[in-house]
Amino acid sequence: MASRPKTRYARSGDADIAYQVLGDGPLDLLFCTGQWVPIDCMDEEPAMARFIRRLSSFARLIRFDARGTGLSERGSPDAPPTCEQRVLDILAVLDAADAHQPAVLAPFLATPEGITLAATRPERLANLVVLNGSARLLWAPDYPAGIPLRLFDRQVDHFFETDAVESGFDNVALWAPSLADDDEFRAWFDRSGNLGATPAMAVAMIHEVYRTDVRHLLPDVGVPRW
Repeated sequence: MASRPKTRYARSGDADIAYQVLGDGPLDLLFCTGQWVPIDCMDEEPAMARFIRRLSSFARLIRFDARGTGLSERGSPDAPPTCEQRVLDILAVLDAADAHQPAVLAPFLATPEGITLAATRPERLANLVVLNGSARLLWAPDYPAGIPLRLFDRQVDHFFETDAVESGFDNVALWAPSLADDDEFRAWFDRSGNLGATPAMAVAMIHEVYRTDVRHLLPDVGVPRW
């Protein structure tokens, strides 16, 4: 990016939530960035920087660090943020950024709060865009498409260890196989992870997110359309 955007803070209960605004387009677009990459690291990776630049070329883009990560309130691994807390944080960011009815982009692990926001506060957003997301992630008797719990537990036990790659659990190879041999991307991925959250908090948050189930809210998702 040509210049680093100013970081501001929204007050959500007793927590400070860091957010940034990029661009000045006619559309407000809230990017629920999830729990992987802090907003201060996004512009350091060329492909992500291009993606962000494209979004901010036609919209007033609002991005924020979820509670527990990056520049926002870190909290304790003993009490990781719930989906309901994350929705309240989103509302606080929208208020602070003076965004009345934005479009909301909720990719992957941020999907549950996007669904919850659209179902419970439809007047606060104009559109909901879900990217590679699901209302539930883990297997259940009535949800055979979910990830088996034994596989999830095995992965989480190893993914956040400092020697995970040497032990055969390579996050980059799993999530971005085309970049598995890119040393610069790996360096950025490791740095963003280290700045994103402590290992204990990362494990606590991933357990909370993967156990979230908002399928019951899907019939209530109905946001105003332009």
